Amino acid sequence: MRSALSCALICAMAVSTCGGQQLLAVESSTAGKEPRYLTSEDSIDEWPCFSPDGRSVLFSRSTDSGKSWELFIVPTSGGQAVRFMRSPLPLPVAATRASWSRKENRIAFTGVTADGKGTLWFVDAQGNDARSALPIAGMHQLYYPTWLSDHEVVLMNADDLALRIVDFKNGVAAPITDKNLFFAGRPSVSTDGKKVAFAGQVNAGQHYDQEKNSIWLMPIHGKPHLLEKAPLQGRSPDWSPDGNRVTFESNRGETHLYAVFVADSDGHRVQQVTDGKFNSFHPGWSPSGEEIVFAAKPDESRQVVNIAIIRAP
Repeated sequence: MRSALSCALICAMAVSTCGGQQLLAVESSTAGKEPRYLTSEDSIDEWPCFSPDGRSVLFSRSTDSGKSWELFIVPTSGGQAVRFMRSPLPLPVAATRASWSRKENRIAFTGVTADGKGTLWFVDAQGNDARSALPIAGMHQLYYPTWLSDHEVVLMNADDLALRIVDFKNGVAAPITDKNLFFAGRPSVSTDGKKVAFAGQVNAGQHYDQEKNSIWLMPIHGKPHLLEKAPLQGRSPDWSPDGNRVTFESNRGETHLYAVFVADSDGHRVQQVTDGKFNSFHPGWSPSGEEIVFAAKPDESRQVVNIAIIRAP
C-alpha cells in the first residue's frame, strides 16, 4: 500500500513539475497592494491569529532572538502591542503557535518547555487561567493546535510527524494521518470541522525537510489529496471562514523568499497575495474573510519580524 501510493505520487510530482503548467496558472494579485504593519518593534513577532471579533491580532513575540516567547495582542485598527497573558505568571513555558477558537472564544497554544518539549496549553480570552492539558503518554512534541470542537484539537506530533485529534478533557489522542505514508506538518481545521488542510509530503523513506512540503486537504477521517495538481512547495495552511479557500505560504517565486498565496479549495485558482520582497509567512484569515494577517521579514539583514495585514483577493 505504502509503496504503491508513494510511487504514484512521486511520478505525478515529476510529470507535473517538469511541465510547469501549474506555475503559470498562478495569478498575481499583488499589484497596488501594500500590507499594513501592526507591529514595528525590534523583535521577532510570529504565528499571528485574529480574535473571533476581528478587532485584535494575537501573536508570539521574542525579544531575545527566539530563546523565549510571550503572547502579545495588538488592535487591528492600529495601536500598541501589549502582553496578553495576565495570570498565572510567569509561565513555565514559551508561548507559541496560538489558535483562537471562533466558537469557544478560548485559545490553545504550544508551550515549549526549557528542555525543548512541545506541550498543549490553554488560556481564556482575557489572558487568564493559563493551564496545560492532560499529558498524553509517549507524546512530547505537540505543535500547532487547531480547534475541532469544544474539547478537541487537531495538532501535529513532531515525534512521528503524524496528525492527531486530541481530546484534551480525557488526555486521549487518535491519529488521522499515517506516519508510514505521510510526513504531516502544520494543520488547519475548517470552520465546520469537516476538513483538514495540512503541510506535508509523501513518506518515501527520505529524511523530512519542511521546505519540501506541499498543501494537502482531507476529510477529517478521510484520505489526503493535493490542493494543487502539482505538488508545489507550500506550508502553514489556513482555511477561509466559509471553507471555500485556503491561504498558505510558499517560496515558489523567483526570489525564493516566502509569499502569501490563496487557492480555491478545488485547486483551480491560485493567487499570490503578497510580493516576495516582504518575505511573508504564517498567514491567517480574518473572521470576515476580507483580510489576511501574516508575519513578515522584509529586511534579511536584520533579525526582525513584524506582523502585517493585507486585503484578501
